[in-house]
Amino acid sequence: ADKPPFTDKHLRTLSHAYQKAPFFDAVWPFVEAFYEMSDPSIANRNIGFIVTVAEALELPTHFIRSSVLAPDSHATAMLVDLVKAVDGHTYLCGGGADGYQDDTAFAHAGLHLAYQQYQHPTYPQLGPIDQGFVPGLSILDALMNCGFEGTRRLIDGTVTP
Repeated sequence: ADKPPFTDKHLRTLSHAYQKAPFFDAVWPFVEAFYEMSDPSIANRNIGFIVTVAEALELPTHFIRSSVLAPDSHATAMLVDLVKAVDGHTYLCGGGADGYQDDTAFAHAGLHLAYQQYQHPTYPQLGPIDQGFVPGLSILDALMNCGFEGTRRLIDGTVTP
């Protein structure tokens, strides 16, 4: 299949932004591989990239697509059904979920609802020194600046650069 038309522009933009990053040479092949995937589905491409990065970081993960579980529900009921489908006991949601889901539905289903209280770790980043740390960027930023081992330590919480 042909590459999507944005591929070369994205690669040039990312290369320009990160070419001076300390781990550019180690991470760049993963970036190129993402853009070389032939699957036209952005969902499949993203999942492929996430799985590849998780493996490279040696994260103990097991991925299940919600579409495989085929829930026959919507909104909060679907979230409850997904947790039950994998024999889960807790639904972990981001802080932004407050206000759009029905929190009581989890309790009624016998499930624990936990809101993530994420504290973004800081690490050295490229950019103007007066800019300070910019949180919430892609995993690519951490990988380019910290490498695979350093990013794994950030995830594990075993290092504060």
